Amino acid sequence: MTGSPSIRWQQNTPVSTAFDDPYYSLVNPCAEVEHTFLNGVNLTALAKSEHLVIAETGFGTGLNFLLAVDHWLRHADSTSTLTFISVEAFPLAKTDLSKAHAGVTRLPDMHKALQAQWPGPLPGIHRLSFLHNRVRLLLLFGDVLTMLKDQQFVADAWFLDGFAPAKNPKMWSDEVFTEITRLSGPSTRLASFTAAGNVRRGLQSVGFQVDRRAGYGSKRHCIEATLTSSAFNREVKIPWLRLPKPESSGRRPSIAIIGAGIAGRTLARRLKQQQFDVTTIAGPGSKAFSGSLLPRALIAPRLVRGADAYAQFWAQAYSDAICELDRLDDGYLWQGERGLLFRFREADQKNLRGLKASTAWPDEWMEFQAAEHDKHDDALFFPKSGAIDPAHLFRLLGEQINIHADIHQLRQTQDGWELIDDNKRIVCQADIVIIAAGTGSSTLLERPDGLRNGSGQLISLCPADPPKQAVLHDGYLTTADQTGRVIAGATITRANAMQKPQTSEQASTEILSRLSDYLGPVNPGLKELDLAAWAGGRCDTVDHLPMAGPVQNHKAFNEDYRNLFHGVRLATLPDPKWLSGLYAMTGLGARGFQAAFLLADHVTAMISGQPLPLGQSVTADLLPCRFQIRKLKKTRPSND
Repeated sequence: MTGSPSIRWQQNTPVSTAFDDPYYSLVNPCAEVEHTFLNGVNLTALAKSEHLVIAETGFGTGLNFLLAVDHWLRHADSTSTLTFISVEAFPLAKTDLSKAHAGVTRLPDMHKALQAQWPGPLPGIHRLSFLHNRVRLLLLFGDVLTMLKDQQFVADAWFLDGFAPAKNPKMWSDEVFTEITRLSGPSTRLASFTAAGNVRRGLQSVGFQVDRRAGYGSKRHCIEATLTSSAFNREVKIPWLRLPKPESSGRRPSIAIIGAGIAGRTLARRLKQQQFDVTTIAGPGSKAFSGSLLPRALIAPRLVRGADAYAQFWAQAYSDAICELDRLDDGYLWQGERGLLFRFREADQKNLRGLKASTAWPDEWMEFQAAEHDKHDDALFFPKSGAIDPAHLFRLLGEQINIHADIHQLRQTQDGWELIDDNKRIVCQADIVIIAAGTGSSTLLERPDGLRNGSGQLISLCPADPPKQAVLHDGYLTTADQTGRVIAGATITRANAMQKPQTSEQASTEILSRLSDYLGPVNPGLKELDLAAWAGGRCDTVDHLPMAGPVQNHKAFNEDYRNLFHGVRLATLPDPKWLSGLYAMTGLGARGFQAAFLLADHVTAMISGQPLPLGQSVTADLLPCRFQIRKLKKTRPSND
C-alpha cells in the first residue's frame, strides 16, 4: 500500500485513475447498494442475529457499510451487535472521503461519525466504534491477501466490491476466494456486483453455490452465493490460537475483574457495553498504584522498524487510543496544545528520515521536521499526540469499582471461580475472572512467566519557558498546565509485587540530566525551581508486549506440547487446555493508557465470540502462554 489513491471527480463521484472505475454508481448509488448487496445477502433476515458479522473486500467511500448499518438498525433487536470488517489497499484521504459523502445525501449523521474517526491512509488494522460500541468497524488497510490470511473471524455475509476484475485482478484471485471460504461458516451468504465468469467459477471451486440475478440499472447481472456446508473448514493450525469457545447456554456469564486501574476500567466499560454482568474489585492496598494518580500521561507512539507483531501491536494501539480518547474528550481530557516532537541523539539523526519512510505513516500522523539552522535539531512531529489528565479520564470512563478487597487466591470450582481475600474469606464468585491487577497480577497467576514489576518516577517543575508541544527523547517533557507546571520523566526501577513506590532525589537528578543532554539547557537555575516528584507501580513483560487472553493449564501444556523441542508439526498437536474462565490483561508497562482500549476490546471479543480487533500473529504474541511455549521449544524433554 502506497497511501491514498489518485482520483478524479465525475458528477461528484470519485473515480479511480489507476483502475479507471468509479467508486459507486453515477446514477443512484444507494439504490444500487441496496439491490446488489443488502438484498443479495438477505440482510433483513441476517439482522436477527445476536452478533452479526459482515466482511467486505473494497471499503472505498464506506457507502456499503453506512447503508448496511442503517438497514440493520431498522431490523435488529436493541441488544444486538454488528461487526463490519473491510479490506482496503488504497484508503481515501479524509478530504476526499468527505467530498464523496457530500454527493450522497442519505445518512448525514453516520457520514460525520465515520469522517470523525477516519484514520486516513495509515497502514494496519483500525477499530472504529459507533452507537455506543453496538457497531464495530474493523478496517484492514493493506494488501487483501496478506490481511485476510492473518484473520480468524467467521463472517455471516460477504460483500465483494473491489474494482472490476478485469482492472483489479488481485482482489478476485483464487487465493482470495480460498481465504473467504476459510473465514466463513456454514450457509454464509455472499453478494457481488460482478457476474464475470472467472469470479463465478472461482467461488464455485471453493464451495459456494453461485446464482446470477438481474443487476441494477445498466448492469445486466450481479451474483448472490451461499457457502455449502461441505466446504466449511475452520482448521486453526497453531493449537494455542484455538481460543476458548464463548458461553452458548443462552445466558450471559458473570465476570469478575481484579483491578481498577486503566486496564480494569476499560475492560469493565467494554464488557458492560456488551451487556455482561461485571463486578470490579480493587484492593485498598493498591491505591498507591492507581494510574488515576498520575499527574499527566503522555500519549506517544512506540516507533519500531519492520512489520513483526511487536511493531504491529504498538502502532495499532497508538492509533486506537487516539481515536478512543478523541471520542471520549469533553474538552478537558487533553492537556495543553496537541502535538509531540520526537528528537534523537545526535548520532541517531540519520535514522529520522529512514524511520519516517519505513513506517509509511502519512503526514497527518507523522511529519519530518528539518531544523532551520542546525541539522542536529531535526525531529519527527506527531500532531495527534499529547498529554491527558488521567484522573479526568477515569471520571469519563465512569465509576466501576463494586468491591474493595485485596484478592490473595483464586479457587476454581465446578461452577466457576471463587475469589478469596487475605482472611480466607470468599468475597466474590464468578463464571469468568480477568486478572487486570497490574503489579498485583503475578501473585494471582499460578506461573507468572514473563511478568516483571517495577516503579517509575516523574517530576513536576515550573520552567520559565516551557515547550509549546510535548517533547520525547530519552524521557519526555509535557507542555505546561494552567499553573505553568510541566511533567518530565520517566525513570524505571525493578521492584517486588505490591511494593509501595518511593520517590528519590537520585531519580529526580537523573531526569533533570536527561533534559539537559537531549534538549539543551532548559532554563538556567532549573534545580532551584519548585520541584515535585511522583512515583507509581509498573508491570511489564520481558518482551515488552502486554499479556491478553486466556490463561493456560501449565501442567497440561507441559505434557501436551513437550515435543515442541523436536519441531513436531503443530497441526498434529491437541487442542490447548485452558483454565476454564480465567483470563489475564496485564503487563501493559509504561504505555498502559494507549494499550488498554484496544486490549479491552480484544479480550471482550474473545469472551463474547466476536471478531478480534488484532490479527492472528499479534494475538499469538500477546497470549499469556507464549513464554511457556517458547521455553518448551528450547527445552529437551526430560525422558529423551
